Amino acid sequence: MAFRRVQISLSTLLLLVLVVALSVALALSQSELAQLEQEMESVLPLRGLDVAAQVERVTAAAGVPAEVDSILYSGKTYLIRYAYFDPESGTKRGSSFKLRYEGKGEFVGVIRAAPYLKPKPDAQGERGLKITVTDPELEAVFRSP
Repeated sequence: MAFRRVQISLSTLLLLVLVVALSVALALSQSELAQLEQEMESVLPLRGLDVAAQVERVTAAAGVPAEVDSILYSGKTYLIRYAYFDPESGTKRGSSFKLRYEGKGEFVGVIRAAPYLKPKPDAQGERGLKITVTDPELEAVFRSP
Protein backbone atom coordinates (compact mmCIF):
# COMPACT_ATOMS: atom_id res chain seq x y z
CA MET A 1 0.00 0.00 0.00
CA ALA A 2 1.55 3.21 -1.10
CA PHE A 3 1.00 6.49 0.65
CA ARG A 4 0.09 9.44 -1.48
CA ARG A 5 1.81 12.70 -0.90
CA VAL A 6 -0.52 15.43 0.18
CA GLN A 7 0.28 18.92 -0.90
CA ILE A 8 -1.04 21.78 1.15
CA SER A 9 -0.61 25.29 -0.03
CA LEU A 10 0.58 27.97 2.34
CA SER A 11 -2.75 29.83 2.09
CA THR A 12 -4.70 26.67 3.06
CA LEU A 13 -2.44 26.16 6.06
CA LEU A 14 -2.90 29.77 7.16
CA LEU A 15 -6.67 29.44 6.77
CA LEU A 16 -6.73 26.33 8.98
CA VAL A 17 -4.64 28.05 11.65
CA LEU A 18 -6.97 31.06 11.54
CA VAL A 19 -10.10 28.87 11.90
CA VAL A 20 -8.60 27.05 14.89
CA ALA A 21 -7.51 30.31 16.54
CA LEU A 22 -10.96 31.88 16.07
CA SER A 23 -12.62 28.75 17.48
CA VAL A 24 -10.43 28.88 20.58
CA ALA A 25 -11.08 32.62 21.01
CA LEU A 26 -14.84 32.07 20.70
CA ALA A 27 -14.83 29.28 23.29
CA LEU A 28 -12.80 31.40 25.72
CA SER A 29 -15.04 34.45 25.31
CA GLN A 30 -18.21 32.37 25.83
CA SER A 31 -16.72 30.90 28.99
CA GLU A 32 -15.76 34.35 30.27
CA LEU A 33 -19.21 35.73 29.42
CA ALA A 34 -20.92 32.90 31.33
CA GLN A 35 -18.67 33.60 34.33
CA LEU A 36 -19.48 37.33 34.21
CA GLU A 37 -23.23 36.64 34.00
CA GLN A 38 -22.97 34.35 37.01
CA GLU A 39 -21.10 37.03 38.97
CA MET A 40 -23.67 39.68 38.04
CA GLU A 41 -26.55 37.43 39.10
CA SER A 42 -25.00 36.96 42.52
CA VAL A 43 -25.06 40.70 43.19
CA LEU A 44 -26.81 41.92 46.32
CA PRO A 45 -30.61 42.07 46.16
CA LEU A 46 -32.45 45.09 44.80
CA ARG A 47 -33.24 47.99 47.08
CA GLY A 48 -36.59 47.59 48.79
CA LEU A 49 -37.81 50.97 47.55
CA ASP A 50 -37.12 49.96 43.94
CA VAL A 51 -39.04 46.71 44.36
CA ALA A 52 -41.98 48.45 46.08
CA ALA A 53 -42.16 51.19 43.44
CA GLN A 54 -42.23 48.70 40.57
CA VAL A 55 -44.89 46.52 42.23
CA GLU A 56 -47.05 49.56 43.01
CA ARG A 57 -46.67 50.83 39.43
CA VAL A 58 -47.86 47.50 37.94
CA THR A 59 -50.85 47.20 40.30
CA ALA A 60 -51.89 50.80 39.62
CA ALA A 61 -51.74 50.13 35.87
CA ALA A 62 -54.02 47.11 36.45
CA GLY A 63 -56.65 49.40 37.99
CA VAL A 64 -56.35 48.31 41.63
CA PRO A 65 -53.46 50.22 43.22
CA ALA A 66 -51.65 48.39 46.01
CA GLU A 67 -49.38 49.67 48.74
CA VAL A 68 -46.40 47.51 49.62
CA ASP A 69 -46.27 46.97 53.40
CA SER A 70 -43.13 44.85 53.73
CA ILE A 71 -40.46 43.15 51.67
CA LEU A 72 -38.44 40.16 52.83
CA TYR A 73 -35.55 38.78 50.81
CA SER A 74 -34.11 35.29 51.10
CA GLY A 75 -32.14 33.27 48.59
CA LYS A 76 -33.15 34.97 45.32
CA THR A 77 -36.79 35.25 46.42
CA TYR A 78 -38.75 38.21 47.71
CA LEU A 79 -41.85 37.87 49.85
CA ILE A 80 -43.98 40.94 49.18
CA ARG A 81 -46.80 41.83 51.58
CA TYR A 82 -49.19 44.43 50.22
CA ALA A 83 -52.56 46.05 50.90
CA TYR A 84 -55.24 47.19 48.48
CA PHE A 85 -58.80 48.48 48.60
CA ASP A 86 -61.20 45.84 47.36
CA PRO A 87 -63.26 47.57 44.66
CA GLU A 88 -66.34 45.43 45.40
CA SER A 89 -66.51 45.82 49.18
CA GLY A 90 -64.53 49.05 49.60
CA THR A 91 -62.55 47.51 52.46
CA LYS A 92 -58.81 47.40 52.83
CA ARG A 93 -57.41 43.93 52.34
CA GLY A 94 -53.95 42.48 52.60
CA SER A 95 -52.20 39.66 50.83
CA SER A 96 -48.75 38.52 49.76
CA PHE A 97 -46.92 36.95 46.84
CA LYS A 98 -43.41 35.82 45.98
CA LEU A 99 -41.03 37.20 43.39
CA ARG A 100 -38.51 34.60 42.24
CA TYR A 101 -35.30 35.31 40.37
CA GLU A 102 -35.61 34.25 36.73
CA GLY A 103 -32.15 35.36 35.58
CA LYS A 104 -30.84 38.37 33.70
CA GLY A 105 -31.83 40.76 36.46
CA GLU A 106 -35.54 39.85 36.54
CA PHE A 107 -37.70 38.76 39.47
CA VAL A 108 -41.12 37.41 38.48
CA GLY A 109 -44.24 36.64 40.50
CA VAL A 110 -48.02 36.53 40.24
CA ILE A 111 -50.68 38.26 42.35
CA ARG A 112 -53.69 35.98 42.65
CA ALA A 113 -55.95 38.13 44.82
CA ALA A 114 -59.53 38.40 43.46
CA PRO A 115 -59.46 41.95 42.04
CA TYR A 116 -56.32 41.15 40.01
CA LEU A 117 -57.64 37.97 38.39
CA LYS A 118 -58.33 38.06 34.66
CA PRO A 119 -61.49 36.44 33.29
CA LYS A 120 -59.50 34.13 31.02
CA PRO A 121 -56.12 32.49 31.64
CA ASP A 122 -53.08 33.46 29.58
CA ALA A 123 -51.02 31.06 27.43
CA GLN A 124 -49.45 29.51 30.54
CA GLY A 125 -52.87 29.00 32.17
CA GLU A 126 -52.35 31.84 34.66
CA ARG A 127 -55.21 34.20 35.55
CA GLY A 128 -53.33 36.31 38.09
CA LEU A 129 -51.51 39.59 37.52
CA LYS A 130 -47.93 38.93 36.47
CA ILE A 131 -45.40 41.17 38.21
CA THR A 132 -41.90 41.54 36.80
CA VAL A 133 -39.38 43.53 38.81
CA THR A 134 -36.07 44.32 37.17
CA ASP A 135 -32.72 45.64 38.26
CA PRO A 136 -32.26 48.63 35.94
CA GLU A 137 -28.47 48.33 35.98
CA LEU A 138 -28.43 44.60 35.14
CA GLU A 139 -31.22 45.03 32.61
CA ALA A 140 -29.14 47.61 30.74
CA VAL A 141 -26.20 45.19 30.61
CA PHE A 142 -28.26 42.22 29.41
CA ARG A 143 -30.21 44.25 26.84
CA SER A 144 -27.16 45.92 25.29
CA PRO A 145 -26.12 44.58 21.87
